[in-house]
Order: sequence, then structure tokens, then C-alpha cells
Amino acid sequence: MDFSTELDALQKHAADAKAAAQAAATETRDQLKQRIGQAQGDLSAAAKDAKKQAAEAGAAASSKWQQMKADAAGRMDDIKAKIDKRSDQIDAGMLFRWEGHPGIYYDHVLAVSNGDHVLADIPCAP
Repeated sequence: MDFSTELDALQKHAADAKAAAQAAATETRDQLKQRIGQAQGDLSAAAKDAKKQAAEAGAAASSKWQQMKADAAGRMDDIKAKIDKRSDQIDAGMLFRWEGHPGIYYDHVLAVSNGDHVLADIPCAP
């Protein structure tokens, strides 16, 4: 740690503070009011900018959340459709075996959109 550098920085800061205090002591009331008004205006502008940035960040986060929810719902719909299709195939395979087709398994039966089932890809006996 370099103490001389830190002391130099501290001396400069103290000198700046002393100069500002002396300038304030010699300023007129109108000049002080003007400086206070300028500082308040700067503060107000900074607050408005911070609010705007916070609102934009909130909107972006909300939009991202909505997109994630929509993506998850889409994936769930796809999974449910696959489950339903496979369930229909299993049900159809069981139905065909129950009706006296013991060599037909659920993976040989396809569900058709109107609720019927058809045989597909049935291996032939040698």
C-alpha cells in the first residue's frame, strides 16, 4: 500500500472541499438558489431515468416469463399428444388380441383420426 499516494489524494480532496466552501461563502443568495435548483433538477432527471430503466427491465422480464410459459405449454401439449397416441395404439392392440388375433401386438396397430384402428407393419410368418 502506497501511503504517499493516498495522502496526496486526501490532500487534493481536502483542498477541493476548502475551495468549494470558500466559493459558497462568497456566493450571493441568488447564486446559491441557482446551484440548489440545478442540483435538484439533476437529481430529478436521474430519478426519472432510473424509473424508466426499471420499467423497461420489468417489461423485458415479464415478456421473457410469458415466452417461457408458452414454450412449456407447447411442450406439454406435444407430450400429451404422444401419450394419447401411444395409449390408443395399446388399446387397439389389446382389442385385436381380445377379438381373436393373438399374433397382433399394440405396436402393429395404428389409431386413425376417426377413432378406428388399422393394422400396420405386421410381420409375416416364414
